[in-house]
Amino acid sequence: MAPMKILIVHQDALPPSAAGGTRHFTLARWLGRRGHDVSILASRHNYNGVGLLSENDEDIINGVHFIWLDEGARGNSMAERGTEMIKFAFAASKKVKQLSREGATWDVVIGSSPQPFAAWSAGRIARRLKLPFVVEIRDLWPLSLRDLAGWGPLHPGWILLRVLEKHLYRKADHIITLLPGSQKWMIASGAKAENISVVPNGIDKAAAPDTISMPNRDTFTCVYAGAHGIANGLSTVVRAAALLPKLPGGDKVKVRLIGDGETKTDLIELANTLHAPTLEFRNSVPKSQVQHELSQADACILHLQRMPTFAYGVSPNKLFDYLLAARPILYAVESANDPVSAAQAGITLPSENPEALAKAMIALAQTPHAERQEMGKRGHAYVLENHEWETLAIRVEGILTSLIRP
Repeated sequence: MAPMKILIVHQDALPPSAAGGTRHFTLARWLGRRGHDVSILASRHNYNGVGLLSENDEDIINGVHFIWLDEGARGNSMAERGTEMIKFAFAASKKVKQLSREGATWDVVIGSSPQPFAAWSAGRIARRLKLPFVVEIRDLWPLSLRDLAGWGPLHPGWILLRVLEKHLYRKADHIITLLPGSQKWMIASGAKAENISVVPNGIDKAAAPDTISMPNRDTFTCVYAGAHGIANGLSTVVRAAALLPKLPGGDKVKVRLIGDGETKTDLIELANTLHAPTLEFRNSVPKSQVQHELSQADACILHLQRMPTFAYGVSPNKLFDYLLAARPILYAVESANDPVSAAQAGITLPSENPEALAKAMIALAQTPHAERQEMGKRGHAYVLENHEWETLAIRVEGILTSLIRP
């Protein structure tokens, strides 16, 4: 197989030193190990927090080539964020034109969502360079925005982004989606079934803990580690934590929320109002430290707000981190897929139900230690078998190779 030069355009791609998902860094690293040359064009602004990811124009990080743009700041409102997304899209096209004049070449271009403007820019770049174009769908915009913001069918944001979404599906040579039930929506929006492949999020086995043994102690700590955004619906977790001292056995259960995001200040205020003494907030940590944090947990919590979009499936990074850590999982997500049940690695329960979550935490705490340890082991084995990045990278490699003309 001939080596490929691959360009990934993704505004919010992160290096491993940052807190958040590192899907594209890990994919690029594994493709690099297989002899391919991958460049990631991204914003230097950290969408998960303040500060810059790099002061340089380019970096080589663990063998992965990052090209940084000044555009793409987070912004304080939806309008500001949208403006920065559009600015990033045009800056990306301009940067690639400059690099091409300087002699840079590629064999295939990948444009990653959820924000479709960067993916649209990647498509323009691919057409100009006469290269295959792959669009990666990590979230179904504008469908999820409709659910979160309550957009109606005549909202200008819905109309604009829907037109752009359909354009991407029609023009892409291939579509990679993280969402296992999204094909139906894409086909109805103009995509061809044969042009769609599912490549979910995954884990890097190099990050696996040295031991998957589970502590056996009187206090039982449930950890959520991830973004504190609107879709995460973490007010349910805060309310569940406040209920624990009032329920039999709840006095031995503690809850820890690790991460940052737009709702964190409100969550802290809610916790203070409800008086949740067993709830602890901690700041986000780099991806490289996530497994250490999870090793301190007895169980992990995954909660998402109830949204129609999730009928097409979910693939949150944190879920696979939890599975790798070999901890039983409280899966409060109403989605088309349920990896926790598939792996028999925890308890599935309704979302947005604080009482159900509190009772599930207590029930898990009262489950025999050996049984909880077996849940964790099953989840660990499941994620290594189905979501290991070396295997997923080979799948992506096959897709890209099939698009490049000999």
